[in-house]
Amino acid sequence: MQSIRLLSLAEGVAEDFICGGLGCVGAVEVLRDGRLALGNSEGKIKLWDWASGSLVGNINGHSGKVNTLALLQNGHLASGSETWDPRIRLWDSSTGNCIAILEGHSLAVNTLLTLSDGRLASGSTDCTIKLWNLASGACQRTMEGHGGRVLTMVELPDNRLISGSDDRSIRQWDTAIDNPGSGGLIFMADAAITALAFITKSSLLVAGDASGKLHWLKMPPR
Repeated sequence: MQSIRLLSLAEGVAEDFICGGLGCVGAVEVLRDGRLALGNSEGKIKLWDWASGSLVGNINGHSGKVNTLALLQNGHLASGSETWDPRIRLWDSSTGNCIAILEGHSLAVNTLLTLSDGRLASGSTDCTIKLWNLASGACQRTMEGHGGRVLTMVELPDNRLISGSDDRSIRQWDTAIDNPGSGGLIFMADAAITALAFITKSSLLVAGDASGKLHWLKMPPR
């Protein structure tokens, strides 16, 4: 059975929407117009409309599983795929046209994040994080420090970039172009770091690892 699960945090209720033809979904992003973009194992991005409860479009271009999606500040969509297709693609989500391809990673792109200054950060199986100027399509900086796949990233309000890897580490980075130092180690877990989130009100970084544990880390001001 193929379904999308919608969780109401206020009510603590989960609702499943059955939707055929999705394939195995590995990435989800909400578009500006409220549609869902769903990246699947067939290399396709499916567009799903909440109001009608139906698929309303397909975006094709990747040759491998779509691992990650990110909504850009201009409303376009970025996607990353597997090792045999390590290029990042930028899409006009209204037409489904590919408008740019970013080349630089040598292995799978696992995570994408739109930064507050409009740049795109990408984390890869090649153990690097790259920062992209989307206006020019150029890679402005490559950040090295992880010893395994970069799986997840989050940006803090002070513009620090936090990353997690299957080397079990969480690292922090200064994303300024003129500060190319390697990321400082924040925490080592007992398993791969697979998810990160930041709670602004309490300055807490929440990290999920592959063993099912959550780690709560107080982040002091820079």
